Amino acid sequence: MKTYHSEFPKGLSELQRQDIIRRRQNGEFLKDIAEAFDVSVGTVSRITTGADSHKSRKNKKAL
Repeated sequence: MKTYHSEFPKGLSELQRQDIIRRRQNGEFLKDIAEAFDVSVGTVSRITTGADSHKSRKNKKAL
């Protein structure tokens, strides 16, 4: 099971992010989605909860 990477994850396209969200909404496990896209479970979690958006990062900087 690969959940951590020694390198930075590859950039995901907007289409890939949408596919991750769709797969999660359809009940697919985080681990299975992460393996399919070669990213960490945390990355999938952030994408599906919206914590990966630029808006979210900007709001955290403002606090």
